[in-house]
Amino acid sequence: MSLVDRDTWHEIFATMGRNRLRTFMTAFGVFWGILTLIILLAFGQAVESGISDTIRGFGSKQIYIWGGRTSLPYHGMRPGRHTRYDVTDIPAIQAVEGIDLVAPRVSLGGYRGSNNVTRGSKTGPFKVLGDYPAWGMIQPFEFYEGRFVNAIDIEESRKVAVIGEQVYDMLFEKGESAIGKTILIQGVYFEVVGRVHSTRSGGSADEDAATVYIPFTTFQRAFNMGNRVAWFALTAQEGYSPQEVDDNTRAMLKSRKQIHPEDSQAIRGHNAAEKAGKIAALFGGIRVFMWFVGLATLFAGMLGVSNIMIIVVRERTKEIGIRRALGAPPWAIVAQVMQESITLTVLAGYTGLVTAVALSEFLGEWLEGTDVPIGRPEVDFSTAIAATVIIIIAGAIAGFIPARHAVAIHPVEALRA
Repeated sequence: MSLVDRDTWHEIFATMGRNRLRTFMTAFGVFWGILTLIILLAFGQAVESGISDTIRGFGSKQIYIWGGRTSLPYHGMRPGRHTRYDVTDIPAIQAVEGIDLVAPRVSLGGYRGSNNVTRGSKTGPFKVLGDYPAWGMIQPFEFYEGRFVNAIDIEESRKVAVIGEQVYDMLFEKGESAIGKTILIQGVYFEVVGRVHSTRSGGSADEDAATVYIPFTTFQRAFNMGNRVAWFALTAQEGYSPQEVDDNTRAMLKSRKQIHPEDSQAIRGHNAAEKAGKIAALFGGIRVFMWFVGLATLFAGMLGVSNIMIIVVRERTKEIGIRRALGAPPWAIVAQVMQESITLTVLAGYTGLVTAVALSEFLGEWLEGTDVPIGRPEVDFSTAIAATVIIIIAGAIAGFIPARHAVAIHPVEALRA
């Protein structure tokens, strides 16, 4: 028996055509199983993509540290003290083993504060931050024009500024170059040297767009902020665990600030690398669950195919007996039953796969015009290949038991049926 035997294929499709309702209901189970599996995987990937974009909004490799209040007494000092940082903490943090980049930052008006920024007759409320050049490497920007704060700006305390998209849109004419123009912040003029686009997403990107970045040392002098540092952004060197670096940095700061080693409230922060790892592990578990649900649904459809093939074998008992009596080898009987099972499963499964891909594309187009915080549902090539292989294997398994039943039929008994 050959896979290209026209008579065999004609017989398979003739059998399906004689029992159209039964064929449809059997095929629908496989169709629904593959459709469910692919849609689950596509939307799981879309949700993961949306969450990942949100995580990137906070950074995926950074460690952020800011001050809190002590919650435990230590060395005769009562709890409730504010933890404050200054520029003398910068070299101390840089000396921590495993630290790569350190970027101190200070904000005019506090973390959520905004300030009126003026250019000519135009004014807008924006966040004003004092930064070191390292911040642009820890959380990189895309540049429309110009540059970020550099080492010379820090050394000479230059009155320069880098502006976000929203600052530009409100204070400048469309198409106008911002480089070399001046803006006014609390009575101090700054020359614009860069216009940036945030690489983050969501609310974090909107926040970056409405921000003015100036050199840290200039910020101290212009706004009389002294040596205060509001918070730090750090990165770990290759080969060092971000969690280990985070823990070591906190331990060092607790020692410098005379904070109880077990006090968890005095030094606050956000370990983006650790959070990203936990989210990745969570979605790994979700993907396993989605495969389980999809394969379980497909298995139910496969059982339907197997049951129907057993019925088909019983209906063709006499035919099988005649073929065996005429000398047909067992493998030929097995091959015919399994070929019919695989054909039905592949047709139904591939239809389900194509439908799932089309549905994912349609929903992806629709979601792009909404504010739903998930990515675009997509079916990648590896998933499609895996689904195709699963369909073929499912068809073979579904046909194996009926094929064994067909081979077990004795020719004489078959002819008596």
